[in-house]
Amino acid sequence: GISVISVDGFYLTNPVIENTGGTSPAAGIDFEPNSAAHILKNIRISGITTKGNDGYGILFALQNLDNTSQDIDAEIIGHTSDEDYGGFSVQSVASGVGGRIIYDQSQANLSDIASIYVRNKSRNSFLFKIIEPKIKDANVLGVGGSQGSGIVVTNESGDANYGDIGNV
Repeated sequence: GISVISVDGFYLTNPVIENTGGTSPAAGIDFEPNSAAHILKNIRISGITTKGNDGYGILFALQNLDNTSQDIDAEIIGHTSDEDYGGFSVQSVASGVGGRIIYDQSQANLSDIASIYVRNKSRNSFLFKIIEPKIKDANVLGVGGSQGSGIVVTNESGDANYGDIGNV
């Protein structure tokens, strides 16, 4: 897989990322800043295929960003997720984190849990826009509760309190 901590300019076209496992989060691509000073800007991914990853096909784990962080700017167009744990996830977004993530024309097939999973994202943070998703056979593991739908927007017990969730 690919792990991105901080970047201003990340362009990826037609990659195939398969069978990432081992070290958590085991995502095909993991965007996970280590501090509020790290940036995620000018990210453009098109035609990506993720398959059989133990984690999400694409993961934005943003627990270290806050209202002092630079705005996020990412576009993912044409992501196909086959048999990943989950197709795409945005997690742990505090109030005041600005910018946008556009997730356009995605297709998720046979996700272990929810195909698109938005967890603990403050409604007072950036826009996460989902355009024309296609989901087939999400939650093949039969997980109950908040992870068992095709698209999930939720807070889990024990999550940091970022206020009301939303702006999706």
